[in-house]
Amino acid sequence: MRARQTGDNVGIQYGLKALLAGAITPEEFVTLNEKIGGTDADSNLTAARSKADLPALDTAYRSGIVSSGKNLGKLPIIDSRGYDEQGIHYIWRSFSERARIDAANGGNHGNQVIWRYGTGLLPATAAQVAAVTLESFLTMDTWLSNLLASAPKATLNSVRTQAQVIAAKPSDAFDLCYLTGDVTFSTPVTDMALCDADARLMKHSSPRQVAGGPLTENILKCQLKPLNAAEYLPATFSATQLARLNAAFPDGVCDWSKPGVGQQTAVSPLTFENGPGGEPLGPPPPSTHL
Repeated sequence: MRARQTGDNVGIQYGLKALLAGAITPEEFVTLNEKIGGTDADSNLTAARSKADLPALDTAYRSGIVSSGKNLGKLPIIDSRGYDEQGIHYIWRSFSERARIDAANGGNHGNQVIWRYGTGLLPATAAQVAAVTLESFLTMDTWLSNLLASAPKATLNSVRTQAQVIAAKPSDAFDLCYLTGDVTFSTPVTDMALCDADARLMKHSSPRQVAGGPLTENILKCQLKPLNAAEYLPATFSATQLARLNAAFPDGVCDWSKPGVGQQTAVSPLTFENGPGGEPLGPPPPSTHL
């Protein structure tokens, strides 16, 4: 028996924004989406696109596997983002987290700060440890200490509000970066335009974002709509190319204006003792003294 899968790329128009910007040709766009394929449960490449198991989508959202901006907004966050664009820790993930917080909290992400730097993901020098690693721990310690004083929790499981978290934020918790050339980590930069211009600090975009998907990256499987040639203008396709494109998307293309299939607010924490899908965790047991 295998675990149910959430991976899905049915209807995703890879390279859509590149097509609309004129960076790739209509023929390249059609060929890309004809050949993109997917993966199986063992991550082997397949000619067919990946299809999620629908019950797995419900579980992923309900359990918080897809992190909720509503819950992220209740926490003090220092996102320390080193360069690892050849791995899985892409810089866009920091801004995806921010977008989820914004979406769930009226555009307010004051509880999250991002520190970017162009060296590797992990500390490599004493200067980096002092400026980033140690400083982030000290800043977070101050933030949590402030919270403990200004918004004490009645119980261990009590939840603070985003406003309480933001009110406790220390003055030195703000967005910054260390430019790639600053090997001594001696000059924190707060001008985000300068940070974004650094080749190793640029935000970039994920393949799904280039395909028109949201920065929140929280749609595991998109709802579909009929393919409409007018939506590609100024790019145009020949009759043959349009037929091939329809063949590549027999069920339609992603409608990113709608919630994802099975998308919902997390109901966490969950217990899975009664099987897949999860049930809300019950109240804490009473304390007893032996």
